[in-house]
Order: sequence, then C-alpha cells, then structure tokens
Amino acid sequence: MMMGDGNDSFEQAEVLDLSQGFAEADAELSEAVDFAAYYARAFDDAATWAGARRSPLGVVTVTPPWNFPFAIPFGGLAAALRAGNAAILKPAPEAVLCGRLACEVLWEAGFPPDLVQFVPAPDDAVGRRLIEDPRVAAVILTGASSTADLFLSWRPDLRLLAETSGKNALIITPAADRDLAVKDAVRSAFGHAGQKCSACSLLILVGELGTDEAFLRQLRDAAASLRVGSAWDPATAVPPLIRAPDETLSRGLTRLDDGESWLLEPRRDPANPNLWSPGIRLGVAPGSWFFGAECFGPVLGVMRAPSLEVALEFANHSRFGLTGGLHSLDPREIAFWTERVEVGNAYVNRPITGAIVRRQPFGGWKRSAYGPGAKAGGPHYVAALGRWDDDPSADIVAGHPAEARAAHAKVHGEDTEKAHFALSLPAFLRPADPSGLVAEANVLRRVPAGDEDNPRRVVLRLSAGADGAECRRALKVVLAMRHVWVVSVDRGHDPYLIEEAAKVAAFCEVQDDLEFAEFLSEGSRVRVVGPVGAALREAARIRGAVLFEGPVTRCPALEFHPYYLEQSLSLTRHRHGNPLPDPRDPPVRAAWERAGLIRPPA
Repeated sequence: MMMGDGNDSFEQAEVLDLSQGFAEADAELSEAVDFAAYYARAFDDAATWAGARRSPLGVVTVTPPWNFPFAIPFGGLAAALRAGNAAILKPAPEAVLCGRLACEVLWEAGFPPDLVQFVPAPDDAVGRRLIEDPRVAAVILTGASSTADLFLSWRPDLRLLAETSGKNALIITPAADRDLAVKDAVRSAFGHAGQKCSACSLLILVGELGTDEAFLRQLRDAAASLRVGSAWDPATAVPPLIRAPDETLSRGLTRLDDGESWLLEPRRDPANPNLWSPGIRLGVAPGSWFFGAECFGPVLGVMRAPSLEVALEFANHSRFGLTGGLHSLDPREIAFWTERVEVGNAYVNRPITGAIVRRQPFGGWKRSAYGPGAKAGGPHYVAALGRWDDDPSADIVAGHPAEARAAHAKVHGEDTEKAHFALSLPAFLRPADPSGLVAEANVLRRVPAGDEDNPRRVVLRLSAGADGAECRRALKVVLAMRHVWVVSVDRGHDPYLIEEAAKVAAFCEVQDDLEFAEFLSEGSRVRVVGPVGAALREAARIRGAVLFEGPVTRCPALEFHPYYLEQSLSLTRHRHGNPLPDPRDPPVRAAWERAGLIRPPA
C-alpha cells in the first residue's frame, strides 16, 4: 500500500490537524495498514458464508471522528469497498487534511475518485444530505451516541453501523501487581489527553486499596510525571485538547461534588486554553454527576468498593458498555469478572485502550453501539455492509460429518435445515483466538443477548406479510440455540405457525405491529422476518433497540449473529516476560476454558 510521501507526512498531518502526539499518530498508521490487510481477506473462508449469497448495498457514507483522523476513516472506506460498495468520506471538520490523505492512499492504489469520493462538508445542512439522502444505502459512524440518535431521527430506516460513547471503568483489586496497575491506569486515562472513547474514566479500587496512601501517592506521582506540552515535541505525553473544554469537560476539570477531593488537581496552561495537565478526583460516588458524565479529556474519577462484586456492579451500571478492565493476579477474580462484565472490549492486566485489528476487534454493548454490533477489525464487519439472500444451490449438509448428521436425525428426524443449524452452533460459539500468542490471550467470544431474567432482550418477530417458509426457517434457528425466550407472531399468521412458535420459545406473544412496538424493551435485539412498520422503527429508535432485517438464509454465521453479543477479551498471560501457569483449581480452570483464556486439552 502506497503511503504518499512517506509515513512522516501522515504523522505531521495528525499533529497539525489535531495536536495528536507522534506516538499516537504512528500507531494509527499501523492500524490503517492492518485494516487494509484484514478486510481484504474478509470472505476467504467460503465455508463460513455457505448458504447465502452476497451483493453490495450501494453507496456508503463514512463519517469518522476527529480523534482518530486516519485509521478510522481508512478502515471504514476499506470495509465499504471490500463489500463491493461505493464510498463517500465526510471527514470531521477538524481533520480534513487527514481525511484527504486517507482517500489519496486509495486513489494511488487504483480506486477511481468516482468510487471513493471525498466530501469535506461542514456539520450543517450539507453534511446532513450525506446521511438522509435515500441514495445512501448505509452510514458508518464513529462518534457520540447523541450523533447516532440524531442520524436516526433524520432517517428512521437508516442502516447505521455506529461505534459510540463510553464511560469506561478499570477495577484494581488488592491481588493486583500494583506497579503494573498504576502504569496501565495512567496510560489508559491520559493517553491522547483522554480524548478516546475507550479511555479509562473511572478507576474502582477494591477493599484496602481505596485507603492505601502509598498506592494513591504512587498513582498521583505517575500521572503528575507525565510531560504536558506541545504535540510537536516527541517527549510530550499529554498534548493539548482539540479545542477548549466544553461545558461537561470544564466541570469535570474544575468543580468537585460533595465528598470529592483532588488527588491531583488539573491545571490549565496560561498561554494555551486547550492545554491541561491530568486531573484525578477522589471520592466519586455511585449516582454522582461524574459517575455518569462522559468527560472527553484528561480527568479520572476514583471510586472505592468493598468487594469485587460491588465494584463490578458499579462498572456494569453504566448505560454504556464499550471497554473495561481488571487488574488482579487471582485466577478466581479473573474468572468472576470475565463471566459478568458488560462491555464489548474487556482487558485483564493491561491497558484498556489500543485495540489491535483481529487481536481485539473493537465495538461496544448497550448505548456504545448502534446497528448490528459488528466489531471493527472483526470477522463480521465487512459482512454487515452487504445484502445477503438465501442460496438455494448451497449444499448445507456437506460440511457436517455423516455420523453427526445420523445422530441428530435419530433424535430430531430428517429435517436437514434443523440439523444444519443445530450442528453448526458449537463451532459458532467456540471462542476464537486467531493470533495464538503464548504471552497474551486475545479471544473473540459470543455471549447470549437474552436470559431468563431479561427475556425481552432478544426477540424473534414474525411480522405481517412475512413469508411462511422464512418464518419456519427462523424458528429452526431459534430452536437450535435454546436461549431465545420470546417469539412474537403477528395476528395475521395461520394458527399452525403460531402453534409452532409456541413450541419453540417460553413465551409466544401474538401481537400486531402496534402491540409489539409497545412490548419492545430498552436495548432489545430483534430479528424481524418480513416488513418493518413505522411504529416499530420509531419504538426501536426511542428505546435503543436493534432491528435485524432481511431474508432468512441458511448461513449460520448470519442467522445466529442477531441473538448474541460479541466480546473481545484480552488477558496478559505473563509476568516480566515469564508465562503464567494455567489455573489449578478445577472450577476456575473450567471458567477460563469457557472464556477461551486457556484451551481445553485435546
């Protein structure tokens, strides 16, 4: 891949556009190259997509943020193009030069300017046209959740792939390597002056750590030692902000609430209103202003929790679910945390920023993601930018061993589609660590989106006008998984279909569109078979629900995806370069095996 006049020009553009440090800019270039190499191989494994045929969507608008001005726009363009689409890049107004360079790389590689268009529009009526114009088939957004809400208010039927906000917590227990924990907390909170959606905003100290004066002094000294200054100085660790703090960040940097105090009070440079030193607030309480506020800058809030269980309750309470971390050398604590943490990217004994393509595909849960939940730099991202139809010519039986098919038929009969989905599920759910590093586990795993306590979190909706054969195939998908608790069937369907649905799920609701729209819960994931009415779209927008539409195929990778949340789990498995042994306690070992952190014996 050509890089224009060399890497230096890209790094200098990022410093010029954004006051981004050279170390951060250099990492972005590596990430852009990784996106290009990874997405180019998106459909190499034909067996993964067997049972479905792909076609392009059309025109995709890419609307990246200013804080990652090269890697994110380039990644969005590369994914859209690999899926066969044309792409329009509307760069952030603060990062026009970097956006232009991203397009120039593709033009130099042979993509014609008509296929990759650069439109440096302001965030006004002109920019809005690039979102709401019906000729735009999809939009890729990385930015605030409020921006995603705005886009959907303009165009409720918009196919939106959005990575959005975070309020990210790092938990440190007394069993942690304290030196490493302090180092990683400071790096996660103050890298790029805290201007990352993945940055650590809350540090939750468990038990004695919350009152350990030596630990708190070490934390303060580490943050205070960071060099604050010009982005043009390679030694700078905390560069200037992109702009003067907004109202939320200004409050976070200057005002304390009841019970809070400064461990390290931030200072503004008298000569530069955008240059702030790191700040650390002590005494942040659950439910307080800072506990929920997204302060996009160099300020960290410290909380105390009596136990890991309570600390995790604090972290999971957020309406966001982007990144989170744990520092502990106790395998039991790691097992407890990894099985319960509600974030898309989970990190153990390492920083919670700096996701790497393929190793840690990036994307959150809850209000940190809009759309299909496909992770950037992961195996489903490019697929989400295509249109998929069933492939009736595919031999869905060929991929399964004859003895497995025979055993299934003995129990469930000769329904090949039902057998296909049931036999495919274990492979779909098996945690994958394609990098295979000895010293670090990097696992992509899938977690059921619904459970018995929250049955409406994942729903199959068979709407009015849905094809009967597709409805029955969708029921076979649900039957294979056995964790989808609710199927909603429109009143207009025949009684036999309703009877089949009642056998598949614990709750079979017979509802028209208006009733189902009222039934929809906050954050639900809904696989819709058939047309989607205006009432359902509006209810989904208001409640942050995700609608998965399109034909029901016989491709398990596509049909299982709506019912699961993807989680990237990264765990450092060494100390000082020496690999750690596997946990010895059988229940803990079993928990680590379920999470994919260690491999079960062959």
